[in-house]
Amino acid sequence: MKKINSTYIYWGISISLLALVLMLTIIYLWKFMNNGFSQNMEDFGLTGDYFGGVVGSITAFLSVILVYRTFKMQQEISAKQEYLIAHQNFENVLFNMLEMQHNITNECRGIFNRNFWDSTKIEISGLSYFRRMELELHKSIYDFNYILSEIEKESENDLRLKIHAKYEDLYIDDNAMLGHYFRHLYHMLKYVNDSTFSEQEKTKYMNLIQSQMSNSELYLTFYNGISNFGITKAYPILDKYNFLENLYVKDDLIFDSGFFYKKTTFKNKSIQN
Repeated sequence: MKKINSTYIYWGISISLLALVLMLTIIYLWKFMNNGFSQNMEDFGLTGDYFGGVVGSITAFLSVILVYRTFKMQQEISAKQEYLIAHQNFENVLFNMLEMQHNITNECRGIFNRNFWDSTKIEISGLSYFRRMELELHKSIYDFNYILSEIEKESENDLRLKIHAKYEDLYIDDNAMLGHYFRHLYHMLKYVNDSTFSEQEKTKYMNLIQSQMSNSELYLTFYNGISNFGITKAYPILDKYNFLENLYVKDDLIFDSGFFYKKTTFKNKSIQN
C-alpha cells in the first residue's frame, strides 16, 4: 500500500477546518441578517463570544497539529543525523581497515626461485608476491591431471578436500604471510556483513573492498574460501555478496567446473569458456 504523505494530511485537515469556520460564519450571518440588526449591545457581545468560541477552538486544534508536526520533523531530523553519524563512524573504521589491509599486502614477502627454470633465490614482496603465489597455486591445481568430465564425477566434498590438500601445501609454507592477510580480510568482510545497514549498502561496501584487490589476491581468496581455512566462515560471505565476480581465471578446471560459489555470477567466466 502506498504511504500517504503526512503533509497532505495536515493541509487537508487545515483546509477542512477553515471551510468549517467559513460555513459557520455564513450560517450565523444569514441567521443574523434575517432577524435584522439588534439594538442591544449584549447581543453583539454574544456574537463575539460565538466567533471567539468557534475560532478559538479551531485555532487551538490547529496549534496542536502544528506542534505535533514540529515534533515529527524534529524526530526525522534526529533520525537522519543518527543515520549519518552511524555511517560516518562505520566508514571511518572500514577505511582504517582497508588501509591496514593495504599495508599487510605490501608487507607480504617470500623467497622464490627466480623462475621455473632458474633456481636462483630472490625475495618478492607486495603485489608481486601475490602474483607469484597465484602462479604457484595455479600450477599445483593444474597438476591434478583432471579433465573436466572427471572432475564432474567427483562429489563436491571429496573434490574440496583434494583442493584443500593442494592449497594447504602452499598455505603452510607461507602461513605467516597468508594467515595474517586472510584473517584480516575475513574480519573486514565480517565487519560489513554484521552491520545493521541494508543489504544494498552492505553490497556497496563489499564491492569497495574487492575493488582494492588485485586479480591475484582474488584468485587466492577463491581457493582460501574453498579450503578448510575459510569454508566455514569466509566462504558463505564471499558467495553471498558475489565478492569474486570480477575474478579472471584462465585454464583452471576447478574454476570452470562451477562446483563452488554457486551464488556468484562470474563476469569473466564466458571469456575463457
